[in-house]
Amino acid sequence: MNIAVVDDSPTDTVRMQQLFTCPALEKFGPLAIDYYSSGQSLLESPDIEKYHLILMDIYMEGPDGIETARILQKRAEEALIAFLTSSSDDIWRAVSTHGCFDYIRKDTFDEPRLEKLLADAKKRWDKRERALTFSCGAQTISVPFCKIQYVAARDKHVCIVLKNGRERLYRVTFASMEPLLEPEENFLLCNRGVYLNMDFIQKTDGESFEMKDGTCFPIRRRSRAQALEAFYDYQFRQLREG
Repeated sequence: MNIAVVDDSPTDTVRMQQLFTCPALEKFGPLAIDYYSSGQSLLESPDIEKYHLILMDIYMEGPDGIETARILQKRAEEALIAFLTSSSDDIWRAVSTHGCFDYIRKDTFDEPRLEKLLADAKKRWDKRERALTFSCGAQTISVPFCKIQYVAARDKHVCIVLKNGRERLYRVTFASMEPLLEPEENFLLCNRGVYLNMDFIQKTDGESFEMKDGTCFPIRRRSRAQALEAFYDYQFRQLREG
């Protein structure tokens, strides 16, 4: 796991270096850790996209941690950002950033808390690396599940719509996709020929789901109650894990 620690306090940086020597962290495999003394120095790094996890102080000269995180969204959108701060005052400003993965007060950050943070980050990255893999003619197609908004049958093709709104069309049957999507906890069959990634459902009126790209899908009437229950249960699980 590639990790960046961004903090302008030499004292806090030394403490972080000590925490990362904890023997309990060996189970996470090799940890490559880089230290930055400001948000600007991180943003100027040519290897910024390599980081899986960024531990970000909030109160720094120049761009503060939250401003730095907003800029990072355009250059390293996959990075998980854990804000480290001496105050809880900025929690709402922090969680409004897309990359906010955790918010931790420095006075509570010890070895067990670091271990939990790395375990949570590893779990998230393991999930991200899972992919929808199938054959299309002579090609083997692999699309990360985390980048799929929805999968829908379209004539004699299957259309995969990605989180950036781009469409990919494949001449395969929707029936061949179902056994690949059904086991994934975040995918929901909302109607015949439509699987939705619940991470990208923006809202529901009880009769349809609206996706991130604005597309609305009606929920199959005969299984509407089960579909809504599955969606709400998934949202509650995500809140508990968060």
